[in-house]
Amino acid sequence: MYERWAPMRAAGRALALDPGNGEAAAQVGRLLLEPPAETPPQVEAAIMRARIGAHRSYMTAGALAYLGYLLFLPALLWLGVKDWTIPIVILVLALGNAGFAYWLSKREARPSQWLYLLAIFTDGLMPFFTSVYFSPLMVMPGIVIASTLTFLASPARHSAIPVVVNAVLVLLLPLALEWAGVLPRTFWIDESGITIRSWVIGSDPVGTVVVLVAANLGLVLTVAQMALHLQRAQADAERKTHLQSWHLRQLVP
Repeated sequence: MYERWAPMRAAGRALALDPGNGEAAAQVGRLLLEPPAETPPQVEAAIMRARIGAHRSYMTAGALAYLGYLLFLPALLWLGVKDWTIPIVILVLALGNAGFAYWLSKREARPSQWLYLLAIFTDGLMPFFTSVYFSPLMVMPGIVIASTLTFLASPARHSAIPVVVNAVLVLLLPLALEWAGVLPRTFWIDESGITIRSWVIGSDPVGTVVVLVAANLGLVLTVAQMALHLQRAQADAERKTHLQSWHLRQLVP
């Protein structure tokens, strides 16, 4: 990077002595417009600052998404709750994750690796416990997919491996625990079809359909909200980059 300064100064001095020096002007233009082969540390730091800024906005949207779980409390009351243990655990996790995400949105530093892993783990607990509502085959896989996409798209994320491993475990662990008899079964498959019966909530026919439809719509809206936050941040960064590039080209003959 720094070897560019000497040619730039030499060409600048040549232009100062002879403004009509076309060769010097061309060299100045090339050095201004062509990026260096290696990214300078200062630029890497600026990129990380921009990503952290986008990540903070992303976490604000994430906090709102976690609070969306609270909207399903009236639905649970409609269906009837047989055992309040799991709903209370999910409620505590939703409030805790929302607070955690809001706290991360106020930090001006990139989350550490340990905070990143903690966020993945606590996020994965929510779909894991949600699996007892409509079995591990319904709703829960959609939540896991939405969560995985959200973490992988995070502007300041660390390795993608923990995200994918966590998603696989959350998808498979409830099934394994039910088959092993550790958790009560929530579904049966035989020649007549698939039977789903939750040991946590009731099975009002109309209420169940409404809750399932609302859950799927909630997933779509949540992912859309997170994606729009990220897209707006990326669009702003691209606009600034292209504007600066265009501005330089207007200045260079």
